[in-house]
Amino acid sequence: MSGLEILGAVAAASHLIEQGLKIIDLCSRFRDGPELVSKQSVYVKQLIEIAQQVEKNQSLQTAVIGSTLRQCLSKATKLMGILSKIYAASEDGKVMKWKKAVAGVAKEKEILALLVELEQEKSSLTLYISM
Repeated sequence: MSGLEILGAVAAASHLIEQGLKIIDLCSRFRDGPELVSKQSVYVKQLIEIAQQVEKNQSLQTAVIGSTLRQCLSKATKLMGILSKIYAASEDGKVMKWKKAVAGVAKEKEILALLVELEQEKSSLTLYISM
């Protein structure tokens, strides 16, 4: 395993942890948001734990794990982008909150699909780690 592979796996793990924490934070702020989204955020928490293990354990810093972590990061970044667009902050006016609520309903299937994809990637990571 080259130093570049190790660096790539560690960088992907670090970025995934950062993005995952942002997603969890944002999901926890949804008051009347999609309940399924908040329930599914457990996958993100598990991904963070796996990424933290990759950061700490050099034997897990392989090319295939790094590649899978980058796939997770890509999906997590897309998910964060969607969630940040539909999150209604307390300072938003009533019209803006309503628009974001409607957008959230429209994006719920896409959000859930991304969460399912993250769960699949998490399963792949678990398999690679157990090998």
